[in-house]
Amino acid sequence: MDSPTHDEELNFDYWRHTAALDLLPQHLEDFQRLVKLLRFAPGFQLLFVRINDLKYRDSLINKLQEMLDAEKRPVHKVDLSDEQKFPDFASLESWLETHAANPAVIHLLNASAWLQGQNLEALNLRRNALAEKLDATLLWWLPASAVERVARQAPDAWSWRGGVFDFIDSEPAHGLMPFQWVENTLPTGNLTLAQCSQRLAVLNRQLKEDKIPDDFRMNLLLEKTNLLRSIGKLDDAEHALRNDALPLAERMGDQFAVAVIRGRIADILTSRGELEESLRIRQQEELPVYEKFGDERSVSITRSKIADILYTQGEFDDALRINKEVLPVLEKLGDIRSATVAQGKIADILDARGEFDNALKIRENEELPVYENLGDMLSVAISRAKIANTLARRGEFEDALKILKEILPVFEKLGDVHNAAAIRVRIESILHSRNESTPD
Repeated sequence: MDSPTHDEELNFDYWRHTAALDLLPQHLEDFQRLVKLLRFAPGFQLLFVRINDLKYRDSLINKLQEMLDAEKRPVHKVDLSDEQKFPDFASLESWLETHAANPAVIHLLNASAWLQGQNLEALNLRRNALAEKLDATLLWWLPASAVERVARQAPDAWSWRGGVFDFIDSEPAHGLMPFQWVENTLPTGNLTLAQCSQRLAVLNRQLKEDKIPDDFRMNLLLEKTNLLRSIGKLDDAEHALRNDALPLAERMGDQFAVAVIRGRIADILTSRGELEESLRIRQQEELPVYEKFGDERSVSITRSKIADILYTQGEFDDALRINKEVLPVLEKLGDIRSATVAQGKIADILDARGEFDNALKIRENEELPVYENLGDMLSVAISRAKIANTLARRGEFEDALKILKEILPVFEKLGDVHNAAAIRVRIESILHSRNESTPD
């Protein structure tokens, strides 16, 4: 590619700044990095984009298209949800050999469900062969969970990445998000927004049919509300729960289903910050039903959610008592991860109460070893970050800094820009409090 002229450089700078005017502020830096990399970096590239909104993704692709057209770079879109065209990795590799021998940009779309199992293993094994055969940029547009899966399960391919770019449209309320122990009522985490939308269209058509059994209709309604929640349409999900699913369960006389539906309404209220009403539903309308049916798992999950609300409201003693009562039940049920998360919640409460020694003992002896045995890099890093925060609160700044500097590359390797940024801020805060500058 010939070197750009001065006028071309001016035009490019003007374009890349104007193109970013309507982006979310937190995405400006990553957009500029991505644009520059696509324009100037030669040869084979493996890039990952974290995205959770289909319309926003398409808008970004359209913006990039303007620049790529000006650069005369071929562009292709590959829809990996097309199972007939791309049943496996070999079919994708064959397509790439035909279409991506030139310096093209290949947008790999709707790949969350596709890029796992044997396909992910093949990407890990074939990354060197791809680099030798292709002169193209492979730009994977994936939700955060899929990017994390690549980092964990395909470390060799991950090490070849040329960049990870974050366009998630919302940020966590806190810099370091603890793992939330909640009931797995949203089995849609591997679906893209497009796939969720397609499934919702099918469900809506089925629900319009009059002659379907009530129990089948109930399953369709619960799946529909799960999908709506998974893509952030909380109002629509709540409307379907209150106006469709709940009346149906009451008409069927299914007390357990009524309790489950009310619990899902409480989930939505909690996510909106309507804690008092959520707590009322948990305590008065959900928990008594599970206790009546003797469902230990549902009782434990509901009590844990009650403790979460109490902790958020600052009622540490009651939250601690509940978590300590729930813990042995989870251990008896053999749910190692949930029991470990419960241990972590106990440590959170102890830390908030200033009981640093006890909190650290749980982190180091009960929580951290389990995550290490599970090979869960992200949970290990978050647990160690909490240990560092406790040490800093105790005034042990040297030990806290040592841990924070060790875990920063882990978050960066996983492409977790939010937690990486939070660690940098925490390091800077500790150094500033000691009148030191941030090291290069």
